[in-house]
Amino acid sequence: MPAPTHLPHALYALALTSLALHLHTTRKAAQEQRSAAAARISVLAGLAARLRAGERVPADELARARRLVRPGGDVADGRDGARSAEATERDVGWRAVVLGRKGGDAAASRGVGGEERVQGEWDAAVQKVA
Repeated sequence: MPAPTHLPHALYALALTSLALHLHTTRKAAQEQRSAAAARISVLAGLAARLRAGERVPADELARARRLVRPGGDVADGRDGARSAEATERDVGWRAVVLGRKGGDAAASRGVGGEERVQGEWDAAVQKVA
């Protein structure tokens, strides 16, 4: 029994639709990651400006800022902030859509001791201010 003549066209349409939707979600994730990074930068920039001006910042406010800027910390939508490094790129091309992303997420790329190192740096900076 011969295959229907419209079957290849239906498969091509399905494949193109799938790729287009995947590209759309990948670009949206990259845009979301950029906006989250911009929010973290603005929180830290405001805190840095206050510290440079010589203003005393309460410890609870420093702890709150620390939770806000930590990837995967207390974020408004409750999602994990750690995503792949490629998600921060401006343009997500077809190659990334078809072949996938390279490398692990941001937490894995820091290494095993990366979080402890960042924790130590933060604590040292807080001790300098206090």
